[in-house]
Amino acid sequence: TAQRQVTQTMPTSLSQNKYHIVRGSEFLTLGGRNGAPNFPIVLYPTGEVVEELFLYFRHRFVLQNANPSSLLDEAYILKDWWLFLTQNGETFITVSQKTLLNWVRTQEKTMQKARVQRKIEIVHKFQRFIIQKHAPDVLIHSIFSAPEPQISYPSSVLKTSRGRYTPDIPEANKILDILADNPDEYLSCRNWLIGRWMLEAGLRRQGIAAMTVANILTSLSEEGITPTNVCLTNYSSNLSAQDKILASLDSLAETGRGHLFIRVVEKGPKERIVPVPLDLFICTLEYIWGQRSAFLSQDNLSPM
Repeated sequence: TAQRQVTQTMPTSLSQNKYHIVRGSEFLTLGGRNGAPNFPIVLYPTGEVVEELFLYFRHRFVLQNANPSSLLDEAYILKDWWLFLTQNGETFITVSQKTLLNWVRTQEKTMQKARVQRKIEIVHKFQRFIIQKHAPDVLIHSIFSAPEPQISYPSSVLKTSRGRYTPDIPEANKILDILADNPDEYLSCRNWLIGRWMLEAGLRRQGIAAMTVANILTSLSEEGITPTNVCLTNYSSNLSAQDKILASLDSLAETGRGHLFIRVVEKGPKERIVPVPLDLFICTLEYIWGQRSAFLSQDNLSPM
């Protein structure tokens, strides 16, 4: 069933040196659950499924009831992790603390502290699962033997603002998990993204409330990725157009860019330009084309 879905959604042309992510649909059946829209399937540059990642995401989806939108974010993280291991001649079994720290150093150049810590936690969970499945004897002596990561990225000291408590990075990540824990897939993804935009882009309530798809389009247009007169929501049924935009963002990342910039209005009429991590931008696009588009279609609403 998974192979059928890959065939249906695979990009028309596969780069010879890039891993790809394709998304599930109502035709994908996993663990007796019919329909898995946006379930991520990571492909090797040859178009073959990365089986270890597929097994992990199936475990998360079927047994842990993880939301496909959250899994999509994990897929981008683990795709990069898998590529790092491959490029450095490592396997998931041979990973040492030095390997993990070297990977963290590649991330900290373009990521905020909260995002780096989140990536460490996701990699840790994946490594524990896949080693336990394939080499349980190795797990006992592995750096992934403990339920929680043995290394943590340096976090900022807790601070208060006008008497209000500010959560640290692990607490903020737990809040994201709570926001994603909603049986309604649209609300789950929307609320989770709101939390991420606040955490990783520093937006306030007013900035979140004022955010529209037009802001996203303007940012893409200023980078020369899309024209200014298109409707991003209409790309929900155009996989080739989606792939073209995502490929352009991947190309930016390969040049060392870690952010796009978006214009937001907060504190009255004051406008400011905010750097947004590329992977957050990508997840937002996936939401626009997936859950948001389905919600608008279901309720016969007009895209904004």
